[in-house]
Amino acid sequence: MNTIFGMITTKASGVYTVNALRSFIQFTPEAFDSSAKFILIDNDNSFYASVDTKDLNISIIRNQEPKGFAHNVNQIIVKALETRASLVMMNNDLEFSQGWFGPLSYNNLSILSPLSNQQVPYVVSNVALTTQKVIETLVCHAQLNLDEYLSFPSAYQFMALSHVRNIEKGLHIPQIVLPYFCIKIPHSILQATGLFDERYGQGGGEDYDYSLRALLAGFETRYAADSYIFHFGGKSSWDGPESAEQREVRESKFKQHFIKVWGKPLLNFLLHEDSTDLLKLGITDLNPQPGQIRDFLLQILNASADKGEPLSKDWRN
Repeated sequence: MNTIFGMITTKASGVYTVNALRSFIQFTPEAFDSSAKFILIDNDNSFYASVDTKDLNISIIRNQEPKGFAHNVNQIIVKALETRASLVMMNNDLEFSQGWFGPLSYNNLSILSPLSNQQVPYVVSNVALTTQKVIETLVCHAQLNLDEYLSFPSAYQFMALSHVRNIEKGLHIPQIVLPYFCIKIPHSILQATGLFDERYGQGGGEDYDYSLRALLAGFETRYAADSYIFHFGGKSSWDGPESAEQREVRESKFKQHFIKVWGKPLLNFLLHEDSTDLLKLGITDLNPQPGQIRDFLLQILNASADKGEPLSKDWRN
């Protein structure tokens, strides 16, 4: 199956893009297969490739004015649908690790994401062999920054390798939704679910919306537990150029639209981890078993009076 790897860059987060491309090239030999392509969305026409990409089948789409996250992803989904390719959509604030892509390539029936330090933080200690005393301890925070990583990259890569060695191969952890910091969407799911909903605005909510729509179409979203990468988080938005006021406006817009489509009980449960509204609706089993997540979603939707209709896969037509 053809694969399109996609990434979005901005002027404010360009240093992260360069780092992500470097580690992607280093740790993703699958990207050099003749059936693979890399598409970089330059969201504000500012990117200069200071990393060697000559052996990568890369094309750059330069927006003349910045677009929202969903619109940019949709530019790549259209290409994937035209070429019958699966999509691997990646944030630009990532550090990849050895073998990260393999676990995502074996399953074409689910949306798959690797784990990262934001889901599973680690600590590694340097112990003196002679005294058995801890000389140094390195904490891989959930909110890891690039300078921390670059201060001792081999130690962080050791964390990733240790994680993979100690996880059951092929283990998947089903989720109702998860953040799309690095996601593989098989071609069959792109066909069934279509494009992202661009009405969420600049960014936020469209990833959860897409997983819910895919789930209604019969496809689960899962963590591939034996894939591990590093995510620095929010470098194009809340931990980057975005002011507190801009963040508040962006989040208010996507939450209002999410409520309009899916209802307030689901918003509070998924985004705020607040189950009060679900309990009021009589939904008490809040931990559905694998294979029952779609039924759980339908139960919530059937009980919610304030919901709308999910976006059609053909909404642009």
